[in-house]
This record gives sequence, structure tokens and C-alpha cells, in this order.
Amino acid sequence: RCDLGTAAGAAIADALVANETLIDFDVGHGGILELDAQRIADRIAHNKRETKAKNKREKAYRDQLAREEAGRKAMADAEEERRLLEVYYQEQRDARALERMVAMDEERRQRKEAEAKIADE
Repeated sequence: RCDLGTAAGAAIADALVANETLIDFDVGHGGILELDAQRIADRIAHNKRETKAKNKREKAYRDQLAREEAGRKAMADAEEERRLLEVYYQEQRDARALERMVAMDEERRQRKEAEAKIADE
């Protein structure tokens, strides 16, 4: 009970027209006119609805950003997996080529030994 008076009640109601962030305001029995109290209550209710709608839009936006980021991450992960698989395949090709070269060198060595044996006889 602060006995704001009718002039303060009207001024508060007028000021709330420009204020979109105030969502809780209790004038109690402040000596303001019922009409001004209703204007204040209506504006507070409007601000609450707008704040709730704004919060809902912001949450939807954050959720969308999170989904987009998850999509980008999934694509990056898939690309990294593809790259690692390509590296693995190349390493396997290189290992098989090395094995073939070693086998061919061994065959040549054995052939030369065999030819040398034949030449010695």
C-alpha cells in the first residue's frame, strides 16, 4: 500500500504502452483508478504473451541452429570417415604392391640361383 494516486496510476498505464518487457507489476491498493489498474493489467498480460511468444521463437531458432550444426557435424564426420577409408585403401594397395615386388625379387633371386647352378654343372 503505497498510495500512488490517480495521476501516478495513469502515468504508469501510459508508460506501459511503450514498455514491452515488464511482465509483472503489482500496484496493490495504490489508490489508482480501476480503469488505470485494468489498463496496467492488460498491458502486463500483453507483455507476458509477447514475451512467451518471443521466447518460443528464440527457442525454435536455437533448436534450428542446433539441428543445422548437427547436420554439418554429421557431414564433416562422414567426410572424415571417407577420407580415412581412402587412406586405408591406399595403404592396402601400397602394401600389396610391396608384397608383389618382394615376391618378384625372390623369384628373380631363385631363378638366378637356378641359372647359376645350371651354369656350374
